Amino acid sequence: AVSGDTAPPRVSFIKPDRLVTSRNLTVEAEVVDNNGLGKCSALTVDAVLNGLRQSLSWVGDWRFSARFTVDQGVYNLALTAADRFNNTAQRVFQIVVDWTPPTLFFSRPSDKEVISTRTFWIEGVASDNTGLTRIQLLVNETPVAEREVAGKASESFRFNYTAESDGWYCLSVTVYDRAELSNSSTVTVLVDTLPPFVEILEPGSGTQLSEGNVTIRWRGHDYNGSGISYFQVFLDAELLYEGKNTSLTASIDEPGEHLIIVYAYDRAGHSSSDRVKFEVVAAPPLPHPSAVWMYAVLAGAIVAAAAAALFGAPIFRRRFLDRTPPTIIIHVPKDGDRIYSNEIHVVWEGSDRESGIAHYEVRLDEGRWINVGQSLSFVFTNVPEGKHTVWVRAYDRAGNVAEAHVDINVESLTAATPAPTVEAEIEEYLQRILKEVEKEQKRRKRTR
Repeated sequence: AVSGDTAPPRVSFIKPDRLVTSRNLTVEAEVVDNNGLGKCSALTVDAVLNGLRQSLSWVGDWRFSARFTVDQGVYNLALTAADRFNNTAQRVFQIVVDWTPPTLFFSRPSDKEVISTRTFWIEGVASDNTGLTRIQLLVNETPVAEREVAGKASESFRFNYTAESDGWYCLSVTVYDRAELSNSSTVTVLVDTLPPFVEILEPGSGTQLSEGNVTIRWRGHDYNGSGISYFQVFLDAELLYEGKNTSLTASIDEPGEHLIIVYAYDRAGHSSSDRVKFEVVAAPPLPHPSAVWMYAVLAGAIVAAAAAALFGAPIFRRRFLDRTPPTIIIHVPKDGDRIYSNEIHVVWEGSDRESGIAHYEVRLDEGRWINVGQSLSFVFTNVPEGKHTVWVRAYDRAGNVAEAHVDINVESLTAATPAPTVEAEIEEYLQRILKEVEKEQKRRKRTR
């Protein structure tokens, strides 16, 4: 250059911000040349937006401006300035044009859902046209977790949450995109981990009743829980009723001891039961029949025969009384096992050929019994080192109970002996079962 000017102009962006929420994009820059010999009109300033070039107009005070019409998306904006000696300078940066907030969908839990455990998953899917940046979980309006997403257009989220207590919880997920636009979705759930209460009011335990109709009354509630869903009433292992009523009348024509069990189920699937035993006493023999009485009996028989011919004879069924307890076997752990973990995995097997298994209960040492329903496994956690006793009970639908237990020892995790895994214990149990099956097959071949 003749003047000896070799310094390029200085370029500074004034507009836009990196986040644009309008279709009309204004580009404004300040361009200053160091020698001061030329005027602003001697400078040329061009803007290139994703390949679209446009010259900026001088608007005074070393400022230049231009306008673009854009759609939503991510753009690279390059600003080039040249002085009259062809010294050039360039500034490049990225902008996000977005006026649409992200979308959000909850897959679980659903609104007003009843959850039967304190720990549960919160899952869903979020998406955005320009890319997501973060996903935040709020419980009862308090932030509890957040995930960075790094500009993905779509992302599945999964948060694991543990409630402090039973009750209602407001779960809200908020997603943010690259333009800092956000969207939220909220569900309300009820955490209910406790079983309902049920009590049989009539008949009383040990009551003696005469043959005929027996009134059964009970009450149940699920205070601070999800509410009673339904009741089940069993008489001598036979299901008499299922529904929400709290009384019924049953016909009992068999003298002897009988058992009534009433189960209450809440909306979370938890259950509890109450049972009473009572006795039906046979009616005394009738006096010697008179002629009038015999005539009445004969007339009744004729009417009954006619009704049977017209409508079909009624079917009477003798009630079944189950007095046999179920069987229960603990397969894992075995008696005398040494456990090298603070978790005890328990696996058992139960059966009842009469009325069927109603539920199982487990406990560790002298702790409280835990109703696990029909499950055949349970895990005790945070078990301290030392000797322990694992108990499992099986209840059948007639109220009979059987229990089994094993004594184990929880060793230090740093003990020299290698710790057997739960998978190895279960595999060993399966191998034992297969060997028993093979032995039985060989025995049957020999007896043929």
